[in-house]
Amino acid sequence: MEIFPSTIMISGELGPLTTSAMAMPENDLGSPVPRFVGFARPQLALNLTNSRTRLLFPFVTALHGADTAISISNVSRDPFRTINQTGLCSIHFYGWIDNVRVDLSYPSPSIVGGEHFAWTLSSGGAVTATPGFQGYIIAQCDFPARGFATILHSENGTTGGYLAEVLNDE
Repeated sequence: MEIFPSTIMISGELGPLTTSAMAMPENDLGSPVPRFVGFARPQLALNLTNSRTRLLFPFVTALHGADTAISISNVSRDPFRTINQTGLCSIHFYGWIDNVRVDLSYPSPSIVGGEHFAWTLSSGGAVTATPGFQGYIIAQCDFPARGFATILHSENGTTGGYLAEVLNDE
């Protein structure tokens, strides 16, 4: 089940009502006391949208024998009655390739609740490869998301990893 963006509008009036905007003399028994003119306008009460998450991968690299593997999970499937969502991520790269500043964006595949997608900078996968890139990545996902990066170094065999920072959930 998906939640589609929608709004709920309400309107209400404080009664009793009269059709006259003028106060009537106290002896006018035909008009209610107190007197209110009915002109209620619908007001926004609730705005429902899909959850969105922004993830920051503060350092990724595919230089000098290193490569970064990234995975992003759609965590809308859980035991807490969260409504499962399916969505995409926009992956934004900010940094350098061959001493040239780049700002790149690539879409992810559609990911259902409980699933993930993964790729490496050097060879790609679910996202276009960016060999030689070094910088940071921001992923904007249309579902509740969490991410993990692993930096692999082929020359000395070391690995390290970190959880992506959640910039803010919407």
